[in-house]
Amino acid sequence: MNRDPDSTRRKERRAPRADARTLPAPVFPAVLAVLLALAILSTFVPTREVEGLPPDPSARAARDLLYGHISLAAGDLRFGSVFLGDSAGVTHAGSADPALLARARALLERARKAHPFEPRVVAALGHLELAAREFGRAEALYQTAIDLRAHCTEARLGLGVALALQADATGDLFARRALQLRSLAQFLAIGPRSARAREALYDRALLEERVGRHRDALQSGREFLAAEPDDAWSARLRGALALAGAGGAAPPAGARAGATVTDASGRSSSGNP
Repeated sequence: MNRDPDSTRRKERRAPRADARTLPAPVFPAVLAVLLALAILSTFVPTREVEGLPPDPSARAARDLLYGHISLAAGDLRFGSVFLGDSAGVTHAGSADPALLARARALLERARKAHPFEPRVVAALGHLELAAREFGRAEALYQTAIDLRAHCTEARLGLGVALALQADATGDLFARRALQLRSLAQFLAIGPRSARAREALYDRALLEERVGRHRDALQSGREFLAAEPDDAWSARLRGALALAGAGGAAPPAGARAGATVTDASGRSSSGNP
């Protein structure tokens, strides 16, 4: 009896075929084990902060143009940058030369075009917007730099300052607290090995006090004063936190009061009040 060739072809199409891309059963657990091992290993690898001057001639030219010529008004916060130098306690907005900022911006944009994934160049562009008091633009640039490399410390410090200055400018109490908590999260994200650790610790103490974490603020303040008890920044911090001096034992790290902070991605974590 002759078979219908069309019927035979339809049966062949209906027959299940083995997918050559499917991993054999023993391989899948092995892949999971490798991924788990990598995740565990990453927790023990020291974090490498991304800081310093980028290896780009246009970025260096922008630094030479800016350093010592722009007084960034950070309020009562402390700010420092390899591009701009220290804020030096400038509390009121200065007159940043628009022509100077424009020349520096052109140089940094050229560096960004040559190195599109270099977060330090993007952070430097954020510094220019911060100096121009364009906090929203500064925030966006800092966030872009952090998205490129989470441990770009100048971006973290600049973002913390920009958010804190926005908090000072708003009359909405709920918005102010939210901005202050986001600002605090940036300072907390800067590790003790960073070149900006001192600025971050100073600012952290002030923001902890502002959000009502007095115990944490006192410990952060004492940590700062223990290293630099006699400089002008220590005198300011001592007055802001009503600390009589650098003496006095700080509570152990495990006894720090918890704080509810929002990280750069918008997630919140909370501890005991």
